[in-house]
Amino acid sequence: MDKVGFKNVRLKDPSLHEIKIVDQKITIAQINRGPADISNYRRSLNSAESLRNPNRKLYYELIENIKTDGILDAVINKRIRAVTTNPISLEGTDDEKTISLFQAPWMSELLALMMQRLFWGHSLVEPEFNEQAFKDPELEQLFKIKLIPRKNVSPEFGVITANANTFSNQGLPFREEPFVDYLFEFGGERDLGLFMNLIPYVLYKRNNWADFAQYNELFGMPLRTYEYDPHQPDTRKQVEDQAKAAGAAPYVIVPKGTEVTYHNAGTSAGNGGYKEFNDIMNNEMIITVLGQTLTTGNDGKGSYALGEVHQDVEKSINLEDKLWCEFQLNWNIKPKLIKTFGLNQLRGCKFKFDDTIKLTPQQKVEVFEKLHNMTPIQQQYLRDEFNLPDPDKESIEMWMGGKSIVPEVPGKTLP
Repeated sequence: MDKVGFKNVRLKDPSLHEIKIVDQKITIAQINRGPADISNYRRSLNSAESLRNPNRKLYYELIENIKTDGILDAVINKRIRAVTTNPISLEGTDDEKTISLFQAPWMSELLALMMQRLFWGHSLVEPEFNEQAFKDPELEQLFKIKLIPRKNVSPEFGVITANANTFSNQGLPFREEPFVDYLFEFGGERDLGLFMNLIPYVLYKRNNWADFAQYNELFGMPLRTYEYDPHQPDTRKQVEDQAKAAGAAPYVIVPKGTEVTYHNAGTSAGNGGYKEFNDIMNNEMIITVLGQTLTTGNDGKGSYALGEVHQDVEKSINLEDKLWCEFQLNWNIKPKLIKTFGLNQLRGCKFKFDDTIKLTPQQKVEVFEKLHNMTPIQQQYLRDEFNLPDPDKESIEMWMGGKSIVPEVPGKTLP
C-alpha cells in the first residue's frame, strides 16, 4: 500500500504573500486484474450507479482489467492524440515568454487527462505550481500535472477520500473553497464515460478467444489412432509410451478390430464463427470510440468515397473534442490561473487550437499555378512562402535561356 502526498499548491494572500494548505495523505489501492465476466460488469455497474451509496471501486478495477486489450488501447489513444498533437496557441498576446510557458509538455499532459474524462467519466487534476518557470521557461515548466487517483475521488459526493479501499462520503470537499480554486475537475457527477459501453465488448471478445483456444486444442492438430493386440500382455503399455513420445498431438489407443469414428470440426466453416465474432466486437469498439471503422481497420473493404465519409465523421468528432477542450481552458482553467496563481498576463487572452490546413510543397505549387491564371501574384510573397532566396544574375540568365540550374553529373542522366 503506497501513500502519496496531496498538496494543494499555494494560497495567495495579499498580506502574507502566500501560505500553504496542510498536506494530506491518501492511500492508493492496488490494481486488481482478476478474472472478469459479464456478471462482474453488472455488479460493478449497479454499485457505481447506486442512488444511495454510489461506489465506483469495482467499476474502475474492471476498467483497469479491460484496458489491456490492444484494439481498445489503440483507438482510445488515436482519439486522444487528435487533440494532444494539435498545436494550441495563446491568442491576444505577442509576449514570447508568456506563450512559451503554455506551449510546454505540461499542457499536453493536461489535455490528455481532460480527454480521459470522456472514457472514465471523471478526472480530477492537481496542478503543482512552479515559480521557477518565470525565471527560465526553457528549463522549467510552469506546472507539474498530477491526477488525483480516481478510486480516491467520489464525484457524486464531491470529496477526496483518504482510503481507496473503503467506501466513504467523507473527505476533502474539492468543490468547496479553498480546494475548488486549486483543482481542475472534468466530467459529470454521475458520468461513467464510454468505458461503460466498451467493457462488455472486451469481455465477450476474451471469452470468444478462450473458446477458440479450446477449439484449437481439440481440433488444431491431427488425431492419431493406435491399435494394440488385446491378447498380448503389456502391448497397450508399449503403445501408450510410444504415443506419448511422438509429440503433443492428441491420440486414441483402441484394441484391434475396434471401429472409431471422428466427426471433423476443424474446417474453415467450423472455426470461421470465432473470427467473425472477434471482428464484430472490434468494430463495435472502434465505432463507439471513433464513430466509424474505415479509417482504422476494415480489412481493405470499402470504397474511397465511403472512406471519405467515414473520415469526415471522425473529423467532426475530433472537432467536438477540441471545442470542448477550448471551452474548459478558457472558462474553467483560465479564471483559476488568474485568480489563484496570479497569472494576470492571461487577461484578454484566449486558448485556441491551430486548425490551419497544412499543405505539402507540391500542393502549394498547384495552388499557386491556379492562382497565377486568375490573378497576379507578388514575387516576394511567393519567395517567402517557399523560402526561396533572391536569384542572382547567373541563375536568371540560365532560366531565361531554358537551361537547368541543376548541375550535371558525369555518367548520370538528369530527369
